[in-house]
Amino acid sequence: FREDFRRTSMDEVGNIELPSRAIDEYNQGFFRNLDADIIRKANFKVVLNYGFGIASLVLPHILGKLDCEAISINAYLDAQQAVDAELKIQEGLGNLRNIVTTLNADLGVRIDMDCEKIIVVDDRGEIVSDNLLLALFTHLVLKHSDHGIVVVPVTAPSVVEEIAHRHNGKVI
Repeated sequence: FREDFRRTSMDEVGNIELPSRAIDEYNQGFFRNLDADIIRKANFKVVLNYGFGIASLVLPHILGKLDCEAISINAYLDAQQAVDAELKIQEGLGNLRNIVTTLNADLGVRIDMDCEKIIVVDDRGEIVSDNLLLALFTHLVLKHSDHGIVVVPVTAPSVVEEIAHRHNGKVI
């Protein structure tokens, strides 16, 4: 590949604009699509390992508004520690499982530093498989939408299509 990119003249250089109040707008949108009272009534106790990532800037506020008792681990931004934590994922999951069972929490969640992947631990300290989690999210999404569409990886189990069929949904 050749890298013959046309250079931009100074008068064509644009500006970078960051949206103001992006987190506030995200939170408002989140709560518009959620029945918060049901969650508040459940009095959930959750353990979250933020993995030194960006979720630590948004999720505590959301959980607070939902009246969830949240136990936070690694809840500050640190890129180097985030990389180290990813390399020691099994050790971190072992700690999360122990904390969930010791504190009798309802749920534990390990969020990666970029908020692209979660690992869920149930109230018994067992890791919920990726396929089961995908099936559960598919059910939740399609249960509350008419003829909904879910996009899943090609490696998704066939049960996802069965769930979609049951809810008149579609899998892509």
